[in-house]
Amino acid sequence: MEWEHLLKSLKRDTRMTPEIQSECLGLIQKYQRLVYRKVKERIRNEIYELMHPYLCKWIMSIYKDWGIYKQKGEVVSLSWEVFEYCLERYTDDYPIPLHFYTYSRYYLLAKLKGADENILRTHIKDLPDWAPFFTACGWSAAMDKILDLESFRGIIPEEYHSIFDDALHSLHPAKQMRRTGVKPSGLHKGEYYRVKKVLKKVIKLLLDD
Repeated sequence: MEWEHLLKSLKRDTRMTPEIQSECLGLIQKYQRLVYRKVKERIRNEIYELMHPYLCKWIMSIYKDWGIYKQKGEVVSLSWEVFEYCLERYTDDYPIPLHFYTYSRYYLLAKLKGADENILRTHIKDLPDWAPFFTACGWSAAMDKILDLESFRGIIPEEYHSIFDDALHSLHPAKQMRRTGVKPSGLHKGEYYRVKKVLKKVIKLLLDD
C-alpha cells in the first residue's frame, strides 16, 4: 500500500490504537449521516475528545519538523481548528490517522504561509499515486510543493483547471501512472494543447524548485 511509508513515519507514541480508530470511524460515520445540528455537535465533540491527545501530538510533531516551537496552550487551541478542518473533509478512502495527520500538516502549512484555507483544494485522493515523488523529496517538501501547485491552480481562469489537472497527471514520475487526454474545457483542441504546454512548463518549475 502506497501510504504505508507515511504511516510508519509517525512516531510510535503518536500512533492511534486500532480500538480508538474503530471508535472514531463509527462516530464519524454517524456524524456524517446526522441532520439535526445539536445531535451532530454532540457527536462531533465526542470525536474531538477521543482524537484530541493525538491531534496535539501530531501538531507538535509537525511543527518540530519545521523547527518551530509552540506553547501547549497554542497547540490545544490549534487542535480544534485542525480537527474541524479535517473532519469536514473526511472520506473513508484512507485510515483515520493518515487522513487527519495529512490534512493537519496541510492546514498548518497553509496557515504558516498565510494562505486562505477556504480556497485550498488539494487533490488528496490522488496523492498516493505520487508516492515515488514524495519519497524522493521528503514529505515536508512535498507538502510545500502541493501548496504551491494548488495556489497557482487557484489563480488561473476556471476554464483552465481541467487542463491544469491533465498537465499535472501527464508529468507523473511513473509512466504507467500518467493519465492524459483532452478534458472538457470549452476550448478548441489546438488551443487546449497550447495552454497545456504552457501549464506543464510552470508545473515543472514548481516541482523542480
